[in-house]
Amino acid sequence: MRIVKSFDYSTMRWLLRLMMVAAVMWVVSCSEDSERDEHREPAVAIELIPGFPAYGEEWPASAAATRADDPVTWSPGTTPAGYYLYSDSRINGLFVKQKDLTNNSIGIFFTKDDGIPEVMQGYFSCQDPLGVTPTDQAWRSSVEIKTIGTYQLYGYIPLEEATATISKNPTYADGAVLTLRGLKAVTTSDVCVVVGAKEGVSATQVAYPGIRTGQFDYVAQSTDANNFVYLLFDHIYSAMRFRFTVAERYDEVRTIKLRKVVIKGTEDGLMANYNAVVTLSKRTNGQSPITDISFNSDDYTTPATWEELYSWNEKPIEESGSNEVILKYGELTHLMGRFMPGWSTHYTSNFTLQSTYDVYDKQGNLVRKNCVAENKINLTSLFKTSVIERGHMYSLTLLVEPTYLYMLSEPDLDNPTVKLKKE
Repeated sequence: MRIVKSFDYSTMRWLLRLMMVAAVMWVVSCSEDSERDEHREPAVAIELIPGFPAYGEEWPASAAATRADDPVTWSPGTTPAGYYLYSDSRINGLFVKQKDLTNNSIGIFFTKDDGIPEVMQGYFSCQDPLGVTPTDQAWRSSVEIKTIGTYQLYGYIPLEEATATISKNPTYADGAVLTLRGLKAVTTSDVCVVVGAKEGVSATQVAYPGIRTGQFDYVAQSTDANNFVYLLFDHIYSAMRFRFTVAERYDEVRTIKLRKVVIKGTEDGLMANYNAVVTLSKRTNGQSPITDISFNSDDYTTPATWEELYSWNEKPIEESGSNEVILKYGELTHLMGRFMPGWSTHYTSNFTLQSTYDVYDKQGNLVRKNCVAENKINLTSLFKTSVIERGHMYSLTLLVEPTYLYMLSEPDLDNPTVKLKKE
């Protein structure tokens, strides 16, 4: 005879009761989730098309150049005058040997005075940095809009250059104050802030329909519509363009290969890093919304350091991926450095540029390695100005030649100088 213990029945009844309770709880939970889902607004993905102004170009002793701070020529359905895609040759095409903004991200704030929350912080990243059209580049946002309506968009690029906070001015509909922390005083990065925003209808429509500087409103569409954002940026730094070349007679007897170029700000008291406070105000006349930029170094104690503008990657010029630069007479090699235009009561105008290069004879023999030349640069003196302006590019030509070309000896040939031309 098989004996069945009594606790087996009670245990089975307990398990059945537990399973029934769990099933009821699951049904209720699913029903509640379903009801919540019916009232939850789906997230909207956002894509971006950015536009940048060209630098106003300055030459030694030249008159001031025009740039995007001036009132722009604008009509609905057209691009504001002076703004281009970042891939345009007028923005970055001359500086292919240096890093640019292509692989950087855009820090962005979606603001809404009556929103919950009032500020959503995120970034736009370029999904296909090799693309040359807006569709190829596919800038996409980490922020997903869950409530349709009007937002104000503020931001900066590159995200990797600083950390940022935002406050109202006095409401987000009227403007904002961006604080960018940890910016380099001298950098290769093109530090810019958003100066205009507008919703778009297509990734292929690059006419910036209805956008103008000083307007930050972006109307988020429903999930049935494509959500594209058009952003206009402006530079908050100044820039120096260095145009390297070699003297004609010297190029006939020697070959110069650039190895490295670095620059350092030498202004008394200049620090390596600063915070920038950028005040933006809504505009209706097409003028720049940047009403004030102030720099302070209160959080930093490290003096200004060297910033690398170019470094040869040691690959010969015929090898794939090489960035080797061989200077030639009649050709210009362009390098660019950006710098903070003003700090405290001073302007950043004194620099030291250090160039390192190798010298070869015309048979390809290395005759002198790692030649180093330094050039002292005072922009206010060279350009005969008391003010260094943001968004302006100060162009300088550097000529490699022996000190006394007309009485060359072999050592003179192999130890040339880099001469800063005053045009």
